Amino acid sequence: MPTISQDGPPDLRLPRVPTTTEQFHAFDSQHSWVYRALKQLVEHNYTALYARRLLAAHPEWASAIHRGPPPAQPVNGSTQPSSTP
Repeated sequence: MPTISQDGPPDLRLPRVPTTTEQFHAFDSQHSWVYRALKQLVEHNYTALYARRLLAAHPEWASAIHRGPPPAQPVNGSTQPSSTP
């Protein structure tokens, strides 16, 4: 009966799994219509109302949905607006 010989330890490396971002770019390159469709869906006066409806149905999404304008950035380390003479 023949025996199996091996020169070294078996290769135990796992195959590399693409990151979520890499998977997204692969999907997006094959389905560019999705972006265009989503953009059309939110280009109207009801965007805020749809965002509220989504948050009501999916409160776990709250951290992913931006609410309101971003906070003001400090100027030169100050939280007060700069004044010009």
